Parts: sequence; C-alpha cells; structure tokens
Amino acid sequence: MKERPILFSTLMVKSILTGQKTQTRRVIKPQPICEKFSAFIGGYDNIPKLARFWIPDKSGNNNPLIEDIKCPYDQNLWVRETWQHTKCLNLHPSDENYGYIYKASDNGKEFESNFEEWRWKPSIFMPKDACRIRLEIADVRVERLQDISEDDAKAEGIVQNNIPHEGWYWLEHVYSTNSAVLAFERLWDSINFKRAPWESNPWTWVITFKKQ
Repeated sequence: MKERPILFSTLMVKSILTGQKTQTRRVIKPQPICEKFSAFIGGYDNIPKLARFWIPDKSGNNNPLIEDIKCPYDQNLWVRETWQHTKCLNLHPSDENYGYIYKASDNGKEFESNFEEWRWKPSIFMPKDACRIRLEIADVRVERLQDISEDDAKAEGIVQNNIPHEGWYWLEHVYSTNSAVLAFERLWDSINFKRAPWESNPWTWVITFKKQ
C-alpha cells in the first residue's frame, strides 16, 4: 500500500513511540456546509473513500443538498517530525553519531546542550528517507471535534500524572482536573487555535492507527 506523510509535534511523537498515542484527529478540508454526517461511500476495510454530509428536511428524508468529501487517509502513513542530519556538524560517516537525529529521541537533548550551533529542522521539511516511524491505519471515521470521549482523549496520547497538589495533571505540559477531554481541548488549541479552535467544533477525520 502507498504511504502519505503526516506531521506530529515532538510531544506526540514521544507518545507514539511509547504506544500511548494510537489516534489522531485532523480537520476535514474543506469543512462541509451541510449540518449532518450521513454515511461513508465506497472504500475498503475500515478506510472510507468518501464521507457524505446532508441536510435533513422537515419530514426526515434526505434533502437534495448533499456534499461528498474525499477521505485523504486511504493510505498508510509515514511520520514527519522535528529532525536534523549530523552532517551539519562535519562528522565523518564512520562516526557513531553520524546520520539523522530526532528531537523526540533521548539523545536529542544531548545535541541541543553540547553543540551551540545545533539547529533543529521543522518536520514539514523532513524527507521520506529520514522517516523512522510508519503507521498502519486501522480505522477512519468522521466526528465533530467536541464529541471526543474520555477514552479517545487518552488514545490521543493524553496521560495522567498524579501530582500531590492541585489535583491531577494530564500530559507533560497540559494541566487539567480529572478530565482527559479538557486536557485534549487545551492541547488542541495550543496547536490549532489560529486555524481551527476548539470552540469552532470542526468536523474531523478520526484516524486510529498502530505503529508498524
């Protein structure tokens, strides 16, 4: 099966590597103008070809206003993450540190602290031959962003840490009290606020995957 690239933040890459993150939500583009998701059309296994939206009329029947949006996630995925190549340090290919390095790796901090000239490259510029993580899509569905459940928020990589004061903390840098969904809301807005804030409640592709 062919592969398509997908971007993840450093924190989410860490969650994928530990097996805590098995789900991701991506905003449907363009956003449907219709009010209700109707059905998936075509596709194979659990990967749809099209998502159909429609406006029901007063009698409950389908209104002629129907909108089909192609699902772009009909292939397995290769992950783009924050990266760099150690050749920028003029290392010889025989050096044990020669090659690609990733900010989410344990030795990422070592490079940041030991080399003043070290600069990470954004994930968007990562070539496929630098990819170290590939994901197999197990399921795709359509859902409003705010309809996420507690279990699905945890599948998004939200992890609970018991802190002695001020209740519970979720994730490494996101605070919440007794709610994985609230932590996910804050995480979502930290990444997507300018283009698709939580309050706008966009339609999303919900992608369940497993690391190959």
